[in-house]
Order: sequence, then C-alpha cells, then structure tokens
Amino acid sequence: MVLFFWLIFVTLLVPLELRILPSYQIVSDLNTSKNRIAELDRERQELKAQVTDSILDETPQEVREYVAVVEEENEELKVALTAAERLTQNLEGQVALLTMSLDTQTQRADSLYTIVMNIPEAPSNPNKVFGFIPKPSRMQSFFIGAALATVAAWKISESLHIH
Repeated sequence: MVLFFWLIFVTLLVPLELRILPSYQIVSDLNTSKNRIAELDRERQELKAQVTDSILDETPQEVREYVAVVEEENEELKVALTAAERLTQNLEGQVALLTMSLDTQTQRADSLYTIVMNIPEAPSNPNKVFGFIPKPSRMQSFFIGAALATVAAWKISESLHIH
C-alpha cells in the first residue's frame, strides 16, 4: 500500500510534459489502430460484395428472379409478423386490464356480500332498546336532554370558575 502511494506521488512530481506526451502517444496509437480496423472492415465489405456479385453473375436469370420474389415475400412476411406481434402485445395488455378489472369487481362484490351478510336481524320488538328497555317518548327525550344540557353547562361553568 505504501509502495503504491510513493509510486503515485513520484509520478505526480514528474514534469507535466513528460506525463502528457506518453498519454498523447497512447491515444494516437489507439486512433491509428481504430483507423486500421475501419479500413480492414471496408476491405471485408468490398470482398463480400465482389464474391456476392460473382456468384450472382454465374447464377441463371430464373434463379435471380426467384430469389428477388422470395426476398419480397420475406419482407412482406416480416411486416405482417411485426403487425401480428404488435396486435398480440395490444391484446395481452387488454387481457391484463380486463383481468385486473374482473379482480377488482370480484373484490367489491365479495366485500358487499360480507357487509350485507353481517347486517344484524331486525329486533323482534322495535319499540324496545336491546329488546327489553322501552324507548322513551319525544317528551321524555326533550326533558332528559334539557336536564343533561343544564348539568353540563353547570359543570363547565364550575371548571372555568364563572359565577
């Protein structure tokens, strides 16, 4: 670890010109190699075209016409296949959406069924609370409410110390 530190440190102490020129030389060599690769690729394509042309020159006219027809049909089939793939993707998306919608509707229906099934039965005597306490009349409810309001106001005024 210390060796790496000193190696980097000493490298940084080298004058800038000595550090940049080797880097420039490496990049220049890379560009030369890149240009040579591109040149070799062009030569390969030219040789391939020459071989193809020489093979086509030797083939009978009927075969060349048949190859042209097959290539046209191949392009048409590629276009049709692409359209079929797009249609399939579209249909798969629609099926996914319909499945999600059906799942949501099923959940809603199940939830509604659960709610409806849990509604309690109507009491046997609707005029009694809990089935045994008689419901108060309107007059009784008014007096009980007035009494509770008076007591509540009194307790609030006591807690606020208002007299």
